[in-house]
Amino acid sequence: MDISAQLESLKRELASEQQKLEGKERELERKGQDIARLKREATTIESAKKAKDQELVKKNQDIARLQGEAKNIEAAASVKGQELARKNQEAERLESEAKSIEGEIGRMKTEMQRHEQELATLQREVAEMAKKK
Repeated sequence: MDISAQLESLKRELASEQQKLEGKERELERKGQDIARLKREATTIESAKKAKDQELVKKNQDIARLQGEAKNIEAAASVKGQELARKNQEAERLESEAKSIEGEIGRMKTEMQRHEQELATLQREVAEMAKKK
């Protein structure tokens, strides 16, 4: 093989290698773009994850706050229930006392009527005695 044929063969080989290199460079460029896109997507996903984590933390704080409020409300309801029970007992005691007083008033009225009758009887007797004198 003469030198010019070897030179032609080397030129073809070089051109082929140049094409392969250009193909690899394009592939490398695509891969770089893919990596950049994936990094952007990862950043977007990471930001969304952080936002969701913050939202979850806030919701957990809200739950804890609401549970605390519920316990406070339950405690207040228990105190109110005890207070209501005491007031009901007091009302029952007062009703019983009122009935007792009403009974006493009834007895006093009956006794007063009896005394009025006795007084009327005594007044008649006094009037009769006064007539006889």
